Amino acid sequence: MNHFKLGIALIVMILLCSCQVSAQPNVQVNGLHAKNSALELTIASYFQTFNEINQWSTFATDDFVKRVYEWCSGDRSGNKSIAEMKKIYAHISENTLDLVACTIDEIDEVSDTEVHIYVTRKWENGETDQTAYSIIKVNEEWKFDNRF
Repeated sequence: MNHFKLGIALIVMILLCSCQVSAQPNVQVNGLHAKNSALELTIASYFQTFNEINQWSTFATDDFVKRVYEWCSGDRSGNKSIAEMKKIYAHISENTLDLVACTIDEIDEVSDTEVHIYVTRKWENGETDQTAYSIIKVNEEWKFDNRF
């Protein structure tokens, strides 16, 4: 019975997340089986909005936005606001590959306030890669905080 309820909740969350993405095509998220529905919603929402920083950043800490900006721009000066970083990153990412699908390979619950997820990502050119993310609970909300 619990698996049935979890399945229904997952379907509802995926449908709700699909409604949040307007201009960008949906990114297919597979293998999402977290024990916590709020965590599932954050993971699904982040990846479904992955191609647009102004959307996915709502599911991330400011520190993660800063890290992504630094990785992609090479600017480690630390003198820009989050809004400026998002604007520059959005411009940089206009000419990058879009994410089209991802599979959550594993969810490791580190503590009540931190999980690590291991993900296989598929890009629009058909290539795949694997990476891991740290997601933390901040003020009762799950937020992406690091990629490693």
